[in-house]
Amino acid sequence: MSELMLSAAELRCWRNVGHAYLPGQGGLPSYRDTDATDHLPALLAAGDADDIASLRLVVRVLGSLPGPLPGWLVRTVAAVAHTRLPGSGLFRLLDMGLRGVIISSYYNGLDRDAEGQSKRYRTMGIHIHCRPD
Repeated sequence: MSELMLSAAELRCWRNVGHAYLPGQGGLPSYRDTDATDHLPALLAAGDADDIASLRLVVRVLGSLPGPLPGWLVRTVAAVAHTRLPGSGLFRLLDMGLRGVIISSYYNGLDRDAEGQSKRYRTMGIHIHCRPD
């Protein structure tokens, strides 16, 4: 599986959408203030090609909207996703897809400092150490 190529404009759109989900709080930085988008190509390459193409299109549209519109739309999609309205299942899938990519790229633990620890995990007071059997 090869990594996808994402343009600078597309990465900017992902940062904007990621900021709508993770604006930064409790000492954690906003999504757009991290290197989380550096991990998107490998993460997206692992998904179904049609699903990823659809997500990329949605992110390009959402991420290119001005000001607070991306955040408002993301919150609206999430709100509708949790209703029983006709078609809400599509909103659930969209919210799950976007949220999954954003959360996975932010909390993947690859933001290591000089001591080899994730800066975000340290901020949350979590220390994860994995070693092979």
